[in-house]
Amino acid sequence: MSVMSSFEGIFCRSAPWGMVADWVILPLIDDDYDWSGTVLELGGGAGTMADRLLRDHAEIEKLVLVDVDPAMVRSAGARLARHGDRAEVVLTDGAALPVDPGSVDVVCAWLMLHHVIEWKPLLEKAFGALRPGGRLVGYDLSRAVLGDVLHGVTRSEYLLIDPGELREELTRIGFGDVQVHSKALGQLMTFTAVRPA
Repeated sequence: MSVMSSFEGIFCRSAPWGMVADWVILPLIDDDYDWSGTVLELGGGAGTMADRLLRDHAEIEKLVLVDVDPAMVRSAGARLARHGDRAEVVLTDGAALPVDPGSVDVVCAWLMLHHVIEWKPLLEKAFGALRPGGRLVGYDLSRAVLGDVLHGVTRSEYLLIDPGELREELTRIGFGDVQVHSKALGQLMTFTAVRPA
């Protein structure tokens, strides 16, 4: 995973970003999912989405958030402290996920895959972390104008992914029931996939 630019990092730790997460990002994800058990959030940043998931889904026993940016990890740790043992925040670049293979019920990735230049190996690790029947769920920018404009302004390192390429890669890794849906006239995408039982 790459570290965001300082401008983008500050914004992602801000109250306005919290409102975007609450009102825009998470409502795009189907709330009917089973959020019980153990959840692993990849590139969880300042913990905004993790906080909402833990707040709204008491059936989550443990949420492990990983991020490569020390400032984000500190911010997430402070934000999630109120959830006690239900939340764990880990500084890692994703090369070694801090969970046992086959132990996670849900892996989520909210608006972060475009910051992972080598995103395919990370999705393979996510597959390995999931238990049979476990689910990957996420949301990201598509390879389209909006992402290029935003990152031209923030000067963060990024690599936008085409929805078709993401679908093909998830299938190649071994995921089943792969769903990738374009949103906002192709500027955004949501995705879900299941590790077959």
